Amino acid sequence: MAFTLEQHDALEAAIADCVLVVEYSDKKVTYKSTKDQERILYKMKVALGMIVPGGRRYTHFKSGL
Repeated sequence: MAFTLEQHDALEAAIADCVLVVEYSDKKVTYKSTKDQERILYKMKVALGMIVPGGRRYTHFKSGL
C-alpha cells in the first residue's frame, strides 16, 4: 500500500492528541486503539523510507589524537 507524507503527519498528530479518528484529504479512518495507530505509523515510516525495519545503529568513536 502506498502512503503519503500527509497521511503520516495526520496519523502522527492524531496519536499525539490521543484521537482515534483520522481524516485524510479523501477519507476518514477510525482506529480501534492507539496500538493499532502505532502499528500503522510504523508501516508508513517503512514505506516512506523514514526507517529501515530491523535496522541496527552503531556508534563510532574517533580518537582525538
